[in-house]
Amino acid sequence: LITLLYFITGGEVPIYDKYAFLALSAITNKNIPGDFMSYNELPAKSQQEAFSIIMEKQMKKYIEMINQIFTNTEYQNNRNIDRALWVYGHSFDTKGEKK
Repeated sequence: LITLLYFITGGEVPIYDKYAFLALSAITNKNIPGDFMSYNELPAKSQQEAFSIIMEKQMKKYIEMINQIFTNTEYQNNRNIDRALWVYGHSFDTKGEKK
């Protein structure tokens, strides 16, 4: 459902991704790879009310961080940035297991 927003809006609304969110948060908060970062998983789409509330907050924060770090022309429709954020986001510990 989240990905559909990207296509329906012609790329105006970014594709939300857990790892891109972690990467953006890390850049914003000056975390380094390997740091523990808490992340609240999104509820299942079957839990519509909870999903809507959390997604609205998460998506708003996601877009704010994108706009804080990148210019509109840098980010919009630039899949290379999405890919880089996804890869970078995987370098953080969300379960407290990495040492």
